[in-house]
Amino acid sequence: MLQIGLAPPQIHVAECIRLHNALMNPANGPEKSVTCFYIRTVEDDLHYPVFLKAPTVHNLTECLAMVTQVDPAQIVRVINRRKSASQSNNDIKVIVTDEMVATFQNETSFTVLLIGRPEEDGLTAVIHR
Repeated sequence: MLQIGLAPPQIHVAECIRLHNALMNPANGPEKSVTCFYIRTVEDDLHYPVFLKAPTVHNLTECLAMVTQVDPAQIVRVINRRKSASQSNNDIKVIVTDEMVATFQNETSFTVLLIGRPEEDGLTAVIHR
């Protein structure tokens, strides 16, 4: 129990419990997630919710690795496949940067496809909406 004040009963016990719970709540700490994405693999129709702790490519890569069940170190790049407005029926592939991850909207859904061989050049994670 935490006592606040010079002498009891400066603050009621219920207030002390509320203060303790607020200080110990993980949602108020540095581990709070900044955004949620729904990610699925090409082979699966189920989306997995993943929570980024920071809007970085590194954190996104760890989440993609968790969903695809590979070692995060095997994913060497993340590419975002997007529809091109200037080219009909063609997609453009954009390297994902920290700045791009920061612009992704909360609760966006992505499909991820891993390309390459981990023993050679590593895996490329291709995401698209």
